[in-house]
Amino acid sequence: LQDRLKKQKNQSVSKQYESQLRTFALTIHYYFPRAYEYVRSQVNLCLPHTKTISSWYRTINGNTGISTEALEAIKTRVKNTEYILYGSIQFDEMAIREHLEYDGVHFNGYIDITCVNSAWKIPLAYYFVKGISSDGTPTNLSVFRNLGCDFQNISSLQTSFPHPVTNDKIVAFLDPCHMLKLVRNSFGDMHTLIDINNSIIQWSHIIKLHELQENEEMHMGNKLRNAHVHYFKQKMKVRLAAQVFSKSVSDSLLHCKNKLKLNDFFSCEGTIRFLSIFNDLFDILEAVNLCLKESIKDSLAPSFTWWGREGGQRALYNARLTRAIYEAVCGNQHFNKPTRSEFQTHMREALRSAKERLRHKLRGPRTEAADARNHRRDFWSDEQPEMEEIAADAAREELN
Repeated sequence: LQDRLKKQKNQSVSKQYESQLRTFALTIHYYFPRAYEYVRSQVNLCLPHTKTISSWYRTINGNTGISTEALEAIKTRVKNTEYILYGSIQFDEMAIREHLEYDGVHFNGYIDITCVNSAWKIPLAYYFVKGISSDGTPTNLSVFRNLGCDFQNISSLQTSFPHPVTNDKIVAFLDPCHMLKLVRNSFGDMHTLIDINNSIIQWSHIIKLHELQENEEMHMGNKLRNAHVHYFKQKMKVRLAAQVFSKSVSDSLLHCKNKLKLNDFFSCEGTIRFLSIFNDLFDILEAVNLCLKESIKDSLAPSFTWWGREGGQRALYNARLTRAIYEAVCGNQHFNKPTRSEFQTHMREALRSAKERLRHKLRGPRTEAADARNHRRDFWSDEQPEMEEIAADAAREELN
């Protein structure tokens, strides 16, 4: 308040910002840079300049290689946890723009290093792992085939191979999130599929359901929106694909067929069965956590009664958190091919937010209403509220 009064009198203000104001400025600027500039120029909140925010990002090392900040966060988490934590390393690739740029100190960018007068390979490192995530590239399928798996013949699928030393069974399956997006893309591009019972599966049923809900200005308990039907510019979002292959959409189609008896949905049995099968498959393959906060959906609960929180244990892995990290790093206008500096900026923000979440967890139970509001703004929480709601909530609280 004193800084705001000084600024109104054109007096110099302190360059030190409170932690709550820093969090508010970083959150608004990260999600809505133009909105931040407008609020800073129109509302007298003594918000920091964008260059000041950039300098805050530089305090976190976002360079290539192993992140020291991430290792320190893991050490702190292990030190403050009473039970043994078991983790896993996940890795993935992302395309960046093929060019060099100067950050004021070094030249950085994408460079393909090859030998110009010879052709040979040598391994630089190797690690012992218990499992890896794999997408559906031909290279990965070839590896599975050479290990003894067979994904081609549906009548005699071989989805496992023995460990060469312990003879334990190792099960191989492709990344469910990636595969679900590919199925959705094929379904939406081809428009019509035929299942093993010669039933017709039509994308037009999804479109007609969406149009019906838009025309009636009400939804039948599903999340089907325009982005789910016209997904072409958002193919990488797993959420859109998962919400199409959901029980709520299949139930809506069934309601239109049996209860409303609409002609457009007269022959949608194949589509309903198709959506239901992939809904159940995705739920099963995504259920990787033995310490889930909630049970599997009711339709699958009888088969997985042992899945759930046991003995007060907390979740060691959360698929929603992984998606939040990925969207935080990649969620800007250059989603397909960001430059190195753009990717680095988003990586720094992801690490900063992770550290903020860890600090909140280590504070213990919250008793004040202000702490509860701060928790709602934390997009790394298990509830994972929408990004727009986070920024809007933070803006309203700060303006009030």
